[in-house]
Amino acid sequence: MKCRILHETKGRLRVHLCIGRMTLRQADLLETWLKGQPWTREAVVHERTCCVIVTYTGDRETVLSA
Repeated sequence: MKCRILHETKGRLRVHLCIGRMTLRQADLLETWLKGQPWTREAVVHERTCCVIVTYTGDRETVLSA
């Protein structure tokens, strides 16, 4: 899935998904998947703006590759 990093601080990423629209079901599935990852501390998906905010622990490259 293509995305663009909008904002980044240590341990936190805000990315915009490069898709036209996102359904509520798609947002829920993505959020559930993100929360199930071992490096995720918190994850929020906004279906209206197609943005994802992830607070993580560990290596940044691990998060970006996922």
